[in-house]
Amino acid sequence: MDFSSRNFTNTILLIFVVVLALYILKVLSFIFLPLTFACVFSVIFMPFMRWANKRHLPKYISLILAMVTIALLLGCGVILVSLTGQEFLTGRAELYEKLDNRLGQVIEPYVDMLDIDVQKDDGFIKGLLHNSTMSKSIMGLVGGSLVQIKNFSTSVLITLFLLILILAGSVNFKLIMQETLFRTPKQVVIVFNKITFGISRFVIVKIFTSLMTGVVVGLLCLAFGISFPLLWGILTFLLNFIQMIGSIVVTIGVCAMAIIDITHPGALTAAIALFIGVQILIGSVLEPILLGDACDINTVTVLIMLLFWGFLWGIAGMMLAVPMAVLTKIICEQFEQTKGLARIMSSSKVSEK
Repeated sequence: MDFSSRNFTNTILLIFVVVLALYILKVLSFIFLPLTFACVFSVIFMPFMRWANKRHLPKYISLILAMVTIALLLGCGVILVSLTGQEFLTGRAELYEKLDNRLGQVIEPYVDMLDIDVQKDDGFIKGLLHNSTMSKSIMGLVGGSLVQIKNFSTSVLITLFLLILILAGSVNFKLIMQETLFRTPKQVVIVFNKITFGISRFVIVKIFTSLMTGVVVGLLCLAFGISFPLLWGILTFLLNFIQMIGSIVVTIGVCAMAIIDITHPGALTAAIALFIGVQILIGSVLEPILLGDACDINTVTVLIMLLFWGFLWGIAGMMLAVPMAVLTKIICEQFEQTKGLARIMSSSKVSEK
């Protein structure tokens, strides 16, 4: 066998291995997805674990402190969910009345055009729900949502379990990297520190920009008298973790609520303009600047990774797109054959240097 045919065979084998690996990641997503999230979250606690190790604190004490922190964060999340639930229950009657009037004005012509039988004696929404076709569609949607909630709860529990194992030192990532990718312990330490530093900076920037956007959107809802300002603020904070897509979804939602609540055309126009402007200013100007300095990843790379990991793991994959891009870029920088790819993934400002 000559050299060219051997290269061709190696290329075919490499393509086969890559396709097989992607298939395994897709099929076993219920394992790899929580593991990836646990690895990303563990980066947040690594500075504390290093500090505890330097102070010669017993491993179990530092682990207990980390678990207490996680429990407090989860407790805060439960409290916020409870508050938003109370807010929704308090204003649901008023919201129903406004929604019924607006739906009657906007959707009724289309319902008539599609010849959907709606009894409007008790209101447009109740009449629409009494329609057999609509009832089946809504029940199917509710059933699917319950399944998604169950899967999400299971994934959260698995992620927490794996996070505790990682923080306890049960998984030695440095040893795995040394046995699979790099030969010298010094190179492993350098690359590992780069990865943890890059991902931790991404997490900090993302939390900061998402929190800022959520607070501003919540305050704008409060100022314009839009229903459930706390709910919209929390939704904005959470959905902004889904790169690009999340901000679009929450902006459409809050603008739709503004259309329901605000009757004055000038105030409605100002509210919609401000909601869109906040997302553009923070999500499209401030965040890319901060992420570019923190992660050195250009927008095209983020978009490609968003599409790839979104196809592979859905919404959760979109949330992991940037950390996976950081990981891929840093590893590509370590090998001569892939340094060009790493330069392509870098932001143009750094590449020009």
